Amino acid sequence: MRGGHILTAGVIALSTLTLCQTPPLPGSKVSGPEPSLPSPRVVIVCWDGAKPSAIQYLLREGRLPALKGLLAEGCWSWDGRTILPSSTLPSHVSMLTGVAPDIHGVTWNSDKPEKGPLAVETAFSLAKAHGYKTAMVVGKAKLRLLDRPGSVDEDILETGPPKAIEKRAAEVLQRINPSLLFLHFAAPDASGHDWGWGDEDKGVPPSREYLAALQDCDRALRRLLAVLRRDGRWKSTLLILTADHGGHGLNHGSTDIQDVRIPWMAAGGLVGARGDLHTPVRTMDTAATALGALGIAAPANWAGKEIPCLRPSAGKALGHAA
Repeated sequence: MRGGHILTAGVIALSTLTLCQTPPLPGSKVSGPEPSLPSPRVVIVCWDGAKPSAIQYLLREGRLPALKGLLAEGCWSWDGRTILPSSTLPSHVSMLTGVAPDIHGVTWNSDKPEKGPLAVETAFSLAKAHGYKTAMVVGKAKLRLLDRPGSVDEDILETGPPKAIEKRAAEVLQRINPSLLFLHFAAPDASGHDWGWGDEDKGVPPSREYLAALQDCDRALRRLLAVLRRDGRWKSTLLILTADHGGHGLNHGSTDIQDVRIPWMAAGGLVGARGDLHTPVRTMDTAATALGALGIAAPANWAGKEIPCLRPSAGKALGHAA
C-alpha cells in the first residue's frame, strides 16, 4: 500500500512538471546540436606554361571538355598577368606568397635548395598556422622551395605525365584530405620548349604536341574533378586553375605579352561569380584568394588581393579544419 502512494505521488509530480513547461512558440528556434558545416577546401591547379589563346582555341574546338564544364559553373579571366621575369620558379613563388620577386627574393629559375628556405610566408605556412592540413604535388624539383619547414604536410615530387600527377593527388586526398592542395602539371611547359608555343605576332600556330599536352591536362582534370565531387566537399571547395606564364616560339621569360598573359579560373561551391570577371587579375592574387576561402586574412604587405569571386559566406560561415 505504501508503494502505491509513492507511485501515485510520482505520477502527479511528473504531470504537474509537464503542464508547467512552456511549449516553444511557433517559429522559435529549439535548442539542440548544430549541424556540423563542412570545412573549406582549396585546390590550386597550375598548368605550367598554359597560354590563354591556346586554351581558348581548344575550347572552341571542343577538345577540353572537362575545363569547359568547369567554366560553366565558375568565373574566369583570359587576361591575367604573371610577374617579371615570366619564369617558372619566381612566378610560382609569387603565386603562392602573394608578393613580387623584389620581396620574396627568388630571381633564379633552377633547383637551388641551398638558397632556401623562403624568407616570406606562403599560403601553406599561413594555412598551417590556422590548423589546416596542406599538401602539394609538383612536377619539378625546384618548386619544392615552396615547402617552408613545417608548412606542408605532404610534399610530393612526381615527374610523370598529367595522369600521374592526378593519381598522386587522388592518393593525397584519400590519405590526409588536405584543406589546401597545390597541383603542378609540367607537361605544357615541356612541350612548349620542345615543340613550340607558336607565335601570334608571326602567325605561327601552337605545335600539335603542345596542344596535346593541354588535352592530357584536361583528361587529368576530369578525373580529379570526379574525386573532388565524390567526397561530399565540393560545395565547400574553391578550385583555382591558372598558369605561371605563357610562351612564344620555344621559350618564355621575356616581357612579351605572350609570355606574361596567363589564364585564371575559379569554380566550386565557394564561388559565387559567373562568367568573365572583367577585373584585373595577377598571379599574386591566387594566394590571397585561396586564404580568403579558408577564412584567413592576407598579410597587409601582400601585393596580391582577393579576387571578387567567392560567395559572401566563404571563409566566414565555414569552420576551420583541425
